[in-house]
Amino acid sequence: ASEICKSRNDARFVIVGRDNSTGQEFRRDLRRLARTLGIENSVLFLDWLDSTDEFFSAIDLFVSASHFESFGLAMAEAMAFAKPVAATDTAGSRELLPDDALAEPQSPLSLCKIILDKLDDPYRLQIEGDRNKSRILENYSLEKMVLDTEKLYSKILR
Repeated sequence: ASEICKSRNDARFVIVGRDNSTGQEFRRDLRRLARTLGIENSVLFLDWLDSTDEFFSAIDLFVSASHFESFGLAMAEAMAFAKPVAATDTAGSRELLPDDALAEPQSPLSLCKIILDKLDDPYRLQIEGDRNKSRILENYSLEKMVLDTEKLYSKILR
């Protein structure tokens, strides 16, 4: 976020989720880091959201900087809302996204480059968002999941 703010003073970041660390020290450390880097006015911290509809409708780009992700449910939700995604290269993100959306894990500058490349091209954001929604509907719709489950059961029963 700090690196992106150096290039784009209009960038805003929203960190969403419950902090389950002891005494919420992880969230406290993130707030302290944002203050130290001078970007505290560019970062909004939200707790757990019961409904993510408004959040996904409001963002331009979804970023997942996970070190490990078995399946990126939040990424899939963002994609279903036709949002472009930048993510670290984890098993979950690799299943959902093309290689050009993936950064080296634990490499903030690699992820920063992908984010800036996307933000610098609004047309690309729109195209990628549309492509992401199509990909989710094609591969993870309820109908597809039911059909695939029926095929698996049929195969097992044979």
